[in-house]
Amino acid sequence: MELALFSGTSKLKERASLFYKLARSFVIQQSRCVLCACRCQKLPMICRYCYQDVVRFNYQYLNHNLLNWPNIANKIKHKDIDKLVAAAPYLWPFNQWIPLLKYHKQYHFSCLLGNIITPFIKQHVYRDGYEDAILIPVPISTSRWLQRQYNQCHLIGKQIVKRMPDLEYRADLLAHVGDKKSQVGKSGQARRKQGAYFEVLQKRVLQNRSVILLDDVLTTGTTANNIAKLLKKNGVNKVAVVTIALSLPD
Repeated sequence: MELALFSGTSKLKERASLFYKLARSFVIQQSRCVLCACRCQKLPMICRYCYQDVVRFNYQYLNHNLLNWPNIANKIKHKDIDKLVAAAPYLWPFNQWIPLLKYHKQYHFSCLLGNIITPFIKQHVYRDGYEDAILIPVPISTSRWLQRQYNQCHLIGKQIVKRMPDLEYRADLLAHVGDKKSQVGKSGQARRKQGAYFEVLQKRVLQNRSVILLDDVLTTGTTANNIAKLLKKNGVNKVAVVTIALSLPD
C-alpha cells in the first residue's frame, strides 16, 4: 500500500513538473519582447536577439567574482563580502526595468529579472563553493513595505527558486529594523554614512552556512557589506552578494 502510494505520488509530481514545463513553454511562445515586440523564444518578455544585445558583465578573466576587477573593488565597500556577482551595469534597459518593478508595481518584471540573473547564480556562485548556500533577499523596512506592499527583491528571489528548486530560499532570516530614509538622490558619500539597520531572526539556521544575499541594485556596497558583517557575526561562513545591476558610486 505504501509503495503504491509512493509510486503514485512520484507520478503525480512528474506530471505536475511536465505540466509546468509545457505551460511555461506556452507562456514564453505567447510572450512579446518588451524591447522590440517580437515573439520570444527561450525567455519570457525578451527575445533572444535583444537578450544577446543587452550589455552584461563578462567574467572571463575575473574568476567568477567582480571584486577581482580593481575598478569595482576600489570603489565599493566590500570588506565582509567574499564574492560579488551582478548581471549588468545599472544602465539602459535595467535602469528602466528595475524602477518599474520597484516603484510602479510592474510585478511581471520580477519574472524577467529573475530569468536574467539565474544563469549568473548557477555559473558564478552556486557551482563555486556555494552549493549549500541559503538565498536571502535584502529586506526593506516595515514603513517602506506598507507603502509599496511588497519587497522587489523577494519577488525576484521567488522567481529564481522556481528555476533553481535545489537552492534553499529564506526570506524570514533577516529583518530591517528602524526607518531608514530613502537613498534616492543621495550622493555616494552620504550613502556610506548610513549605519546598519538589520537584525538576524534565526541564528541557529545560519550556523556554519554560506549565504547568497540578493539585491536589486548595488551602488556603494554599504548596505550589503553591513549585512554581510552581521551575518558573519551570527555564524555564517561566507557571503556572496548577487545583484541584478551594479551602479558605481560618484
